[in-house]
Amino acid sequence: MLKDIQTEMKKQTEIYQKLTESNNQTIGNTIMVSQIRSLLIYKYSPLMASKYLKIEEIDKMGK
Repeated sequence: MLKDIQTEMKKQTEIYQKLTESNNQTIGNTIMVSQIRSLLIYKYSPLMASKYLKIEEIDKMGK
């Protein structure tokens, strides 16, 4: 299950890297990370609600 989440994160990362290309890399990275985190929290909120997945685990996967 967590492998699927990590694969999904990698796909989303590639998409957002293309969308948030910026002259300032720090700004692009900040936007990308916050968008991915928001999407994952929204997508997997049922798992978090059932205490199967903690928000801290989502943060760890993004690193």
